[in-house]
Amino acid sequence: MHLTGTARVVPAPESADEIFGPLPSFVDEEAFDPVYLRIDPQFVDVQFVKGVAGWPELHAA
Repeated sequence: MHLTGTARVVPAPESADEIFGPLPSFVDEEAFDPVYLRIDPQFVDVQFVKGVAGWPELHAA
């Protein structure tokens, strides 16, 4: 899926731990401070690949 639109920073959802699991304290030896974005989609494109196991043919482009 490709999605294009305007993004904005939003507060962490109350269910962030349930959705994303425990967050790391460090990434690449630097403190990890997550930022949550909301995208207001203005263009969405979905593509499917034919002949891939697990993708029903009726969804193939």
